[in-house]
Amino acid sequence: MTATTPLPAALRPLGALFTGCDAGIHPLPADVVDLRRALAHLADTPTPEVVDERALHASLVAAAVAAAHCGDGPPDVTPLVNAGSARALADARRRVLDEATSAVAGELRDAIVDGAEAILGDYLRPAFNELVAELKAACAAFTPYGDAAPALLRAPDKARKAFAGLGDLSARWSALRKSRAALANAGYTAQADEFGLFALVRNADSFTDMTRARPMSKIADGLPWRELAGTDYHLWFGTHPEAELWLPTAAEQDAAWSAVFGARIAAQNLSQQRAAMAHAM
Repeated sequence: MTATTPLPAALRPLGALFTGCDAGIHPLPADVVDLRRALAHLADTPTPEVVDERALHASLVAAAVAAAHCGDGPPDVTPLVNAGSARALADARRRVLDEATSAVAGELRDAIVDGAEAILGDYLRPAFNELVAELKAACAAFTPYGDAAPALLRAPDKARKAFAGLGDLSARWSALRKSRAALANAGYTAQADEFGLFALVRNADSFTDMTRARPMSKIADGLPWRELAGTDYHLWFGTHPEAELWLPTAAEQDAAWSAVFGARIAAQNLSQQRAAMAHAM
């Protein structure tokens, strides 16, 4: 299945995974690749061409009328019979192919849903870690001379090339984050850390106050990278080595969240239970 082949409806929320794989950003498991190949084979299977039966019927009627005026016999209607058979064959093949496509698409979705943790840990995470290392190396090469094109005009070639490559690194970053989002679309997502506080930086609590009681959405808004975009966003990560970038499993992300908020939430729950019991008495 190529990038231009429309995805079945069941697979569209997972499309970023296939886009990232096709672009060489990250690999995918062999069973997923094989199922995509099977879908491509079904998509490329030709269906028989059919004749416009209505037009053929009209032409035969006209021929029959002309023959009657001339006293000749009626035209041969075998082509019309054959056209009907060809249409029935094409319709039957199309139904079979549609059902087969739905079946394989379901198998592919199941393979991704069931293997989401392995896809993240064994395929997306290594690609992300490699990207992070490249980003930090690039920033280390050019930031001593500046972080914008005009300031780098007189910088050494290595620095200018590193800055020029930032666009490619940003595109790879975006593709990997979209692939992670596709796994979330498949249901693979953290349960406790619903605002994604620890989805990108393991020690996110080092960059905003998470000790003060306030809504999780407000805490998320306080993360410094949340307000950045474009080059500034990636420059921040590339120039803050103290930020422990990671691509965690759902369990790892929830564990990081619980390490910071677990005791507080437990205390709140206990307080609510005691209040409820006191009210009941």
